[in-house]
Amino acid sequence: MIGLDRASIWAVTKMDSDMVVASILRDFKLENSEKFKRGDEIIRVDHKWINHFRVVDRFVKTRIMIDFNYPRYYRDDNIEPVKKNIEKEEVEKAVCLILSKLTGDEITRSDLEYGNLELCMQFYVGAFYKMHNILIFIYKMLHKNFKFLGQKRCFYGDYSSKMDRFYSTGFAFELIKGLNFKVYSKLHEHNKKNTDKEVGGRLRGEWSLTKGGLRSLYSTSKPCDLTLDYLSSELQNFNGAKLFDALSQELHNDLSYLEKKLKGFNPRDLKSLAKDYQEWALDDRVMNLAITSVSHVSTRQIKRYRETIRESLLESQQLSSPMRDNFNNIERLEEFCREILLLEIEIRLKYTQGLSLILHKRCLKDVGFL
Repeated sequence: MIGLDRASIWAVTKMDSDMVVASILRDFKLENSEKFKRGDEIIRVDHKWINHFRVVDRFVKTRIMIDFNYPRYYRDDNIEPVKKNIEKEEVEKAVCLILSKLTGDEITRSDLEYGNLELCMQFYVGAFYKMHNILIFIYKMLHKNFKFLGQKRCFYGDYSSKMDRFYSTGFAFELIKGLNFKVYSKLHEHNKKNTDKEVGGRLRGEWSLTKGGLRSLYSTSKPCDLTLDYLSSELQNFNGAKLFDALSQELHNDLSYLEKKLKGFNPRDLKSLAKDYQEWALDDRVMNLAITSVSHVSTRQIKRYRETIRESLLESQQLSSPMRDNFNNIERLEEFCREILLLEIEIRLKYTQGLSLILHKRCLKDVGFL
């Protein structure tokens, strides 16, 4: 289910910018401040759920921004995002009260406008290294299908001294201007910054939208108009239109690549070939389908080939760095699409019928945005 994490909200007042800054220093404990130029200042504060303010002088008016975390309004951490409209509205009303006190104006939710908003989804994945093949697959798909000048993207990893192996922890990718998609291990991030350690693997997907990105997807950047169900439904529509065909194409591209490389293979080389080309096999069943497609032998012999592939991929995952899991990834990809991309997909793979994807229309009426 979609939730809210960090956001920045802007409001406008006729109060002089220096007076607004003085009000902030009066009501909040200062952590540090930074001036970009005359009349443009960021003030970082020591507060449970507010991160910083920004005050910008616009001659006859002053723009004031407040950067905050929705979940920290209720809790000491942001592991669980805010998932209810009633909670979203409560936090935004608290923002209005703060801004009203600082400026002396009566500011309501309709006066606010997002500068940035982070939508997030997450689910438990057990050991996070099991998501390696999924992360690589999704990142590769995005890289091939979203390209524009100035695009930002990177892949995250870390090293385990205990295992003496590297492992993946996520990636960040700017799909279009104003829309950044980040997937990462939430508990890795949490445990580095907090003494109260969490255990297990929790994958988080964050969609960070600027004001321009919000207007592109939702035609508005006003918090009062952006309910959780609207945020969810439009993001789902965007992903369905932009990502489903790309997902299908990427799976078929990998299958075609494997078929090309395995065509005419020497059975004695199959074990090493499976290791060499595991990067193009999301799951052992994809490589099994490829070997079935290019083999013209008995069913019994093909089953032996599949067993050889299984043994090779199992051995490889026990030794590979970065750490990975070569099995059950079709189900993990379906879960990733459902929980992070909001797409209900079904991947059908049968050795006699090939590979196909089905996109199911997701029903939003019962998702629980109260």
